[in-house]
Amino acid sequence: MELFATRSGPPSPKPPTADIAIEPTSSTNSSSLSSFWHSSRGHHHKKPKNNLSKLKSCFIEYMTPHEQLQKVLSERTPHNCNVFYNVGLNLIWQDERGQPRDALSKITFGKAYPTCHDVNAMTSSMDHLDVIIGFSSGDFIWYDTVCNRYQRLNKHGIMNGSSVTMVKWIPGSEDLFMASFDDGSILVLDKDRDDQAFILPEPQSWAEEHFQITKPSKHSKHNPVAHWRVSQKGVTAFAFSPNNQYVATVGKDGLMRTVDYTNERLCDVFVGYFGRLLCVAWSPDGKYILTGGQDDLVTIWSFKENKIIARCQGHRSWVTGVAFDPLHCDDKDYRFASVGEDCKILLWDFSVNALHKPKQRRASIITLPGQPSSHHIPIQDSLFNKPLQPPSPLKKFRKRSSIFGSSESTLLLQPVEPTQHVKLPTIHPALSKGQVPFLQPIVKQTIHPDPCVDIVYREDSVITTDRRGRVRVWSRPSPTVSG
Repeated sequence: MELFATRSGPPSPKPPTADIAIEPTSSTNSSSLSSFWHSSRGHHHKKPKNNLSKLKSCFIEYMTPHEQLQKVLSERTPHNCNVFYNVGLNLIWQDERGQPRDALSKITFGKAYPTCHDVNAMTSSMDHLDVIIGFSSGDFIWYDTVCNRYQRLNKHGIMNGSSVTMVKWIPGSEDLFMASFDDGSILVLDKDRDDQAFILPEPQSWAEEHFQITKPSKHSKHNPVAHWRVSQKGVTAFAFSPNNQYVATVGKDGLMRTVDYTNERLCDVFVGYFGRLLCVAWSPDGKYILTGGQDDLVTIWSFKENKIIARCQGHRSWVTGVAFDPLHCDDKDYRFASVGEDCKILLWDFSVNALHKPKQRRASIITLPGQPSSHHIPIQDSLFNKPLQPPSPLKKFRKRSSIFGSSESTLLLQPVEPTQHVKLPTIHPALSKGQVPFLQPIVKQTIHPDPCVDIVYREDSVITTDRRGRVRVWSRPSPTVSG
């Protein structure tokens, strides 16, 4: 069924996007759809600085609230589910079931268009609903929908001016959020801190050239909290593991990386089959990772065994969203879904024991990102065995004149001091078709008239969205009684 669609209007000159955040009844692990729960816990909650009803910002064109918003909010219960979605220049807040049918609020932006957003699970309550929004300009808006206030971060791209590709609140945190950018970096930011430009240190080793985390002193009162150098190309998506210890990232370089978030270390790098990777998701037990991208495939990776498990073939265009079904996953059998630019949803079942073992590789090879899989170059062992030179110890911030000629002071970030005997990341080359099992979908169905963007599972439904901003809710089949 179609829940609601964006209103017709003049076409936007900006690229169309349609990213949504919903409130599920169970935990989900999706790449760009996010989830939150209402919480009755009390918080010492700091509100954003600016009032949307007294709008003076040129960044926001206008805000259109529901004419009876306060009455609607006062009648809602913790069982009501909110949906946020951005399309074109707009961020729209609506009830999942369309009650009331009109949007609860609609914000239209002028200087940049929203690319992603997320809702904070820790602070969500009947009194607060914190949404963080990322923009094509690199800016962020922290928006409390209930008190109708907002605050702008990374203003004018002072810390990073490239487009934000994904933003997520740090699991378990009321204040910190993580954002990936189109320049290949990731920032950890605090919504309550002021921003300040910074200078990155030069890499001191091969390992730091390919991945480096830099941070200020613990006593710093400015953003960023941390800067990750991940790739020389854009990071397209990331996902936290269920235990919140690891982060999986995918990007335009066709690589999937796993990072030990708690110990701030790059663990493994996996090479995709062809082209860019666009989406990533963890299994509920944290054993497997799904990726999808421009090779029209869904790939299953074993996080525990650090290897590819299977490639899933069925889409006829780029795969844009993947998600495990938490109600149909156990220690042996897993179900997941994928959506793509072919406007279809595909359902998959897999059991590790049912897959035939892939052939053993005789040589270490790596597929060049962006090139057909038949072209390989050998991995030079010496390249990956270079010793890691420990960087200088972590020092306090030093103020320097801005490298951009500004009169404002600029912060110098320092590398995180590694522990002794740091293990270098392991590079896992791409395997050929004959070395990896292929899965076929159990269900294939066209569900949208336009290319799909993402998918999320709920206990009673599956929610999908497309590039034009249509959000559709699909009811799960009623459980059958066997016997």
